Amino acid sequence: AQKILGAPVKDAMITHDVGFAPGTKCSYFTAAPMEVAGGVWSVSVEVFDQATFDKQGSYFKSPSQAYHRGYKAATSVGTNEVKDVAGVGDSAYWNGHVLAVLDRGVELDLAVHANFHIPPGPGEKVDAEEDAAELHAATDLAKTIVLPRLEKL
Repeated sequence: AQKILGAPVKDAMITHDVGFAPGTKCSYFTAAPMEVAGGVWSVSVEVFDQATFDKQGSYFKSPSQAYHRGYKAATSVGTNEVKDVAGVGDSAYWNGHVLAVLDRGVELDLAVHANFHIPPGPGEKVDAEEDAAELHAATDLAKTIVLPRLEKL
């Protein structure tokens, strides 16, 4: 998380989702006070695996089914925010806030919110640059840190 955010982070915050798609989320927040850092910046990775689905029960039969239903729901809304992301896991898409990755039956949801030092400008331009920077950071997180560790499990 420190590598992705470029600043020291607090200890990991672990939470567990229950319900439709049970998973485990690990979040990191910058350690510096908001006034010093210019905001609260974070990295989060949520893991949805078959063992958790089987143990806790789920509306979906598998993380793969949950991933595909999430993709279908995101693309049916009619916004331009959803983008397929090639070269990450078996399948991946960006919904404008989270990079959802399906790899070997495990769904990963990755989000990075950071100060990317985007210069001031028209709102749409700044939003588009921030979106691109967050997608790039989440993709980098997936490719360089999370997916290589998933391979070792």
